[in-house]
Amino acid sequence: MRMRQYLESTDTDDIIDRVADYINKNEMIGQKDSVFLGVSGGADSVCLLLVMSKLAKKLGFTLKVISVEHGIRGEESRQDAAFVEKLCIEKDIPCRVIPVDAPAYAKENKMTLEEAARKLRYEAFFSVAKEGDIIASAHHANDNAETFLFNLIRGSDLRGLSGISPVSDMKGRKLIRPLLCLERSEIEAYLEKEGQEYRTDSTNVSLEHDRNRIRLAVMPEFSRINSKAVSHINDAIAAIKRSCDAGERRSKEIVAEAKGSKGLDTERLMLLPKGDRGSVIMTWLRGELSSVKDIGRVHVEAIENLAEGASGRGVDIPGGVRVEKTYHELVIKTAGAYDTKSYREFVIPPLDEEEVYQLSLEGYDINITLHGITWAEGKEIPQKTYYKWFDYDKIKGGLTLRRRKKGDRIVVTESGCHKSIKDLFKDEKIDRDLRDEILLLADESEIVWAIGVRGSEGYRIGRETKRILEINILRS
Repeated sequence: MRMRQYLESTDTDDIIDRVADYINKNEMIGQKDSVFLGVSGGADSVCLLLVMSKLAKKLGFTLKVISVEHGIRGEESRQDAAFVEKLCIEKDIPCRVIPVDAPAYAKENKMTLEEAARKLRYEAFFSVAKEGDIIASAHHANDNAETFLFNLIRGSDLRGLSGISPVSDMKGRKLIRPLLCLERSEIEAYLEKEGQEYRTDSTNVSLEHDRNRIRLAVMPEFSRINSKAVSHINDAIAAIKRSCDAGERRSKEIVAEAKGSKGLDTERLMLLPKGDRGSVIMTWLRGELSSVKDIGRVHVEAIENLAEGASGRGVDIPGGVRVEKTYHELVIKTAGAYDTKSYREFVIPPLDEEEVYQLSLEGYDINITLHGITWAEGKEIPQKTYYKWFDYDKIKGGLTLRRRKKGDRIVVTESGCHKSIKDLFKDEKIDRDLRDEILLLADESEIVWAIGVRGSEGYRIGRETKRILEINILRS
């Protein structure tokens, strides 16, 4: 029994009717399904609760609420959870509040607070909703438009620009977003019409978070230019998604044809037009990994360059995953699943300004970012052992991370005098057994940085510097 039956009734208002139609169109819910709503107490999730409670009564699916208290805003957050509990009691809907400590988790796992909160939120959902259950979130059309712009700025591929999916699968649970057909203004108007109060998260008005900047500063300007900006962006997202779906079907066929014994056949990949290789690589990654979150264009390009190069190299990508080039295949290995003695070098792809390239290697988390010179205004050049700035435009042959090779040398004076890496290690009294283990940031045979030992004077920031390479290395 689908939502069409409910559409035929005559006592529904426009909002209920549209959400029901959207649910039916995307085959989100069937009769007797068990649906868990993620409710925070904000306008969006309260609207979801009201709308879904009305639809549940008509269609007979089971409705429950999960409210995650993230431990971020102290008493305010606890009051939000209490508000949700009270509302659920009024609506006679079972509710479970799950407290977590997102700040502590973020610090322990070296991730942003937003990432930690999202991970813990979904873990809480999965602890209650079992395989085969449905989890409904309150994402709406404005969220979709903001996600599109956020991914556009980050440098995502077309799939990243295809917006939030109405239906997806995660760990055997169906994730649905019934309110994607509504704009934020419609949600707030609906709640006002219903006379329903809701809570406001104080962190939503802070411009410290990038998404808040888009929501509070960018989107209002778009709407001033055209009042239907959100609708038009969502129309564009839908068109991109249709194109991506068609392209992905073809990419899946190519991946199936190009599967090697352990991974993706690079010889077949190189036969493709250059413009098609990235989408095939991304389709391959999606099929092999449980999540491709934070894998962007820079990582795909690095893998494509890896496929074109010699065997024995590798590229680290987000999620603790490494892609290696064997004789004629790309293979995926999780961090720590390979013998660090056997690797030759990691190629760092060309960088765009303000784009972060991340990798984990031999007990280190490495963050590499390219900045314009204005970024450094008012800042002092760092003199730290594991945090350096270099002049990016002095790099001629491309950057690699590797161990020492015969002929490696480094500039040790401002006048340009060189010293061999062998002599540098000897002069610095590096234990002989450790010299082959030290990571080098290399520009062909010219060493930019013997990590933990010293940086090259030849790549020092100067008056002529226009772009700065920032490298921050943390012990995992």
